[in-house]
Amino acid sequence: MPAASAIRVLIVDDQTSIRTLLRNSLAQLGVFQVSERRNGKEALDFFFRKSGPPHYFGFQYAGNEWLGLIEAHKNES
Repeated sequence: MPAASAIRVLIVDDQTSIRTLLRNSLAQLGVFQVSERRNGKEALDFFFRKSGPPHYFGFQYAGNEWLGLIEAHKNES
């Protein structure tokens, strides 16, 4: 497993307070490369335009299914 300082994390949640809580918790563990997005569309834009696909994807998403969002994103690009 890589050192905590080498881990990059993307937090996706529509609530600022939840994103802040997660960011602060990760910082206590030594993870400081943290990006935030408010929704799935923003997260996919980040993945495919900024950083490439994720190595690990954990999610709980209400609304559109992730696979549907990914397909829609592919069709837009």
